[in-house]
Amino acid sequence: MLQHFLKWPTKDELLFAFRCVCAAALALYVALATGQPRPFWAPMATTILSLPVAAGSIAVRSLSRFLGTLLGVVAASVFIISFINYTWILCILTGAWIGICLYFSMLKRTTSAYTFTVAGWTVPVIMASIIADMKFINIQYIMDTAWSRGIETGIGFLSAILCHSLIFPSKIGPRVVSQLDGVWESIQQWTCGILKGQASHDPKKSVSAVTLLGSLRILTANLPFDVTNERWAINGIRMLQDRLTTMIPVVSSIEENLTSLRKSGQMPEHVETFLQSLSGWIARRDYSVVSADRMRQAARQIAPEIDGDSSWVDTQIVRLVIDIEKLISACEGCATRRNAINDAIRGRWDRMPKKMPLPLSVLHNDKTLSAYLAVAGGVSITLIMLIWVASGWSTGFVAPTMASIFFISFVILDNSVGALKTILKFTIIGLPAAYFYVLVVMFSAHSYEMLMMCFAPVIFISSIFIARRPISLGCTIFMMGIWSTTTMYDLDMANMTSFINGQGFAQCGGITLCLLCAVVFRSFDYAWTTGRMIRNIRKDIVSLTKDKRAPSVLQTIVKMVDRVNLLAPRLSDRDNREGMTLDTLIRQMRLGINMARIRSMQSRLERNGISIRLFLEGASDYIETQDKGKGQGLLADIDRLMHQLCMMESTVRKQAAVAALTSIRSDLFPDASLYHPQTLRPMEIV
Repeated sequence: MLQHFLKWPTKDELLFAFRCVCAAALALYVALATGQPRPFWAPMATTILSLPVAAGSIAVRSLSRFLGTLLGVVAASVFIISFINYTWILCILTGAWIGICLYFSMLKRTTSAYTFTVAGWTVPVIMASIIADMKFINIQYIMDTAWSRGIETGIGFLSAILCHSLIFPSKIGPRVVSQLDGVWESIQQWTCGILKGQASHDPKKSVSAVTLLGSLRILTANLPFDVTNERWAINGIRMLQDRLTTMIPVVSSIEENLTSLRKSGQMPEHVETFLQSLSGWIARRDYSVVSADRMRQAARQIAPEIDGDSSWVDTQIVRLVIDIEKLISACEGCATRRNAINDAIRGRWDRMPKKMPLPLSVLHNDKTLSAYLAVAGGVSITLIMLIWVASGWSTGFVAPTMASIFFISFVILDNSVGALKTILKFTIIGLPAAYFYVLVVMFSAHSYEMLMMCFAPVIFISSIFIARRPISLGCTIFMMGIWSTTTMYDLDMANMTSFINGQGFAQCGGITLCLLCAVVFRSFDYAWTTGRMIRNIRKDIVSLTKDKRAPSVLQTIVKMVDRVNLLAPRLSDRDNREGMTLDTLIRQMRLGINMARIRSMQSRLERNGISIRLFLEGASDYIETQDKGKGQGLLADIDRLMHQLCMMESTVRKQAAVAALTSIRSDLFPDASLYHPQTLRPMEIV
């Protein structure tokens, strides 16, 4: 960690630090000028919001904080006014509120989830401070306290938006478009290497593209609040992401298929010749409608005639042709979307596609785990509030406040205990600096200008370190500790006794209680969460075989690719209890996608007299149990279904169904004996 503090600051870090100083200065000036009762809450809000992200992300985060604060203020006012004489009920309601907010914040993976996080901790912040001064309680006091916190926070978020959007702003749009171009370029290079036979089979190439697309999909959610023209191309950018996402399983399937064909030595020469031509077409980036149609026609010409005597090699080549047609269409679609993005950036919005991209709701979320953590959060905060109330420690209201803030913010992390330990460490480290500012600087500065001259150096230096991700959390906590301590000056509590009692014991005690609750209720570790996600992939594939309605193929692709994005970094961990590798993960992704494809053909196949229900039931049982005996039966069912598909009369439907089933067979049983139409007896799984 020490090396991150010893590096010289970069230009971006210096600009970020300058914006943070400006935001804090503006927030404090407005709060003092408008006579807010606790003006230092405003600059503290800018510290929380001013993370090293683009202006659009800060705008979303600021708006989310304001809406969350507003929601929390309303909830706290209703709770206190309704149950002011029943403190224990207020404690239970606070815990329940945090549980509800924690649940909904975990279901959203974008910056807007911060709304529920802030709404969750705002209630205990207001509730604890009011309960601590119960003898002064009246309706007017409650309303004034609640709305003052909302106004002070609003001043902070507006200051953060203005300074980070107008002063050398960091922009999302160009970065998103540039990275999308980089992903497309890498996919094209990866594809050309596969077609030429120059690239070795490496699942890391597909995983790297998946990971970058996953992060871009979340970042793009903030694009409407950006300060660049790219915000007008939001639909085109998200549709390009959808197109690139569909390319990844297609290219992965082509890679696996060509590796198998070349390894067996049964690749026809005319197919190799076409692959070289296709590689040249991709390298030239000539994705016009005419050239794309010409390449599709050439691909169809290499497909063999499929009948009851077709071999396994024939079905593999048909699968290859179908995948190549999808690849050509995807390249053509990506070029069209990219041109539409350029037109929108230049102001030609009439060129933008009318079709809407997939919503972010199709991405992975674990409702069961979210519900468990929500209950754990509610119980933990309720217990902490009850312990504090029973102790009669009025000046220790910071303890339940800190516990609530950090529990709801960090319990969702896999390593939440480690994060809370970091928070506790930097809180203790920041106590001497907080003591110096509240008991020396605050009494020595007699004007706003002098006060900001004293605060500017620590804000500037801390913000440089906040911009460095490995130490960002700790330095943010350090700066928050200083700002939160200055509120003692507003309460006429700026003395050594109150500092030790409130900021020393209460703040550290609250974080310690939060840490203990995380140890108890967040006992499952990184490897357990990884195993749960792996099991959820299998459950998703099983549900694809059992759902009454045929699933959307595009939604299935996006969801499966998103699962790979979340799981791939975890599989490098040594404690991989499920024994899954990257190659197995990619196979599971293709398996789920092809299950969705064959389900989408089910009604058409049944009209041609072919039922796939027996195959779906067998696949469901085998994937759930991983029983080798059931696998033998499923392999026989797949081979019989393959023979029936090969004898279909409709050529187009036949090829699509054969391609999907061939891919399913390869991904389920990569080491099984080859399909033999002459025998049609169960093949042994090697």
